[in-house]
Amino acid sequence: MRPYFDKLAHRIPNVARYIAGLMVLLSLAFLFPSNAKFKYRFNAGQMWLYDDLYANFDFPIKKSEAELNEERNTIEREFSPFFELNEEALPERKKLFAKNFDETLKRNRISFPDVSRRAEDYILFGYNVLDKFLGKGILQSDTTLLKRDKDFVINILRGNTAEKQTIENILTQDRAKQWLTDSLPYARLSEPEFLLPLLD
Repeated sequence: MRPYFDKLAHRIPNVARYIAGLMVLLSLAFLFPSNAKFKYRFNAGQMWLYDDLYANFDFPIKKSEAELNEERNTIEREFSPFFELNEEALPERKKLFAKNFDETLKRNRISFPDVSRRAEDYILFGYNVLDKFLGKGILQSDTTLLKRDKDFVINILRGNTAEKQTIENILTQDRAKQWLTDSLPYARLSEPEFLLPLLD
């Protein structure tokens, strides 16, 4: 009986190792959920239907200089810029025009007798010109846009709406001044030159 117990005593450390290993495996199996699944469903080529999914690392997309230049040229060619119409400009300019009109008339009453007699007609004409120009909008000088074709489209924001216009239909400061100097002599006013510096 003694030899049996000696053999058993030598085997216990080996059995204990196997039991300890088995317990570690069982505990690991309980720690990790068996029903873990990827929470997104998608197919190759299908549009992504979930919120943005970000990788926790960056990776470069290497492109040649020629590819980068081609992309830049495409963007420049196809991009339609946005300009916001300053709707506060018209009432501000009308107030400024009326103030400058009164001050200039006080200084030059003798030189412009018709303006003194018909001041309201001249002010009304000035308001109409401001409505025509500032209601539509005057584009501040932009040399990059001036290089574009006349049919190049830009977007004009009026409040919450965007309206497409070609450059040909947009007034620049130079075009507005040209129209003013060309049109004032033909206005139904005897002394239109009085308005030129005020509207300019």
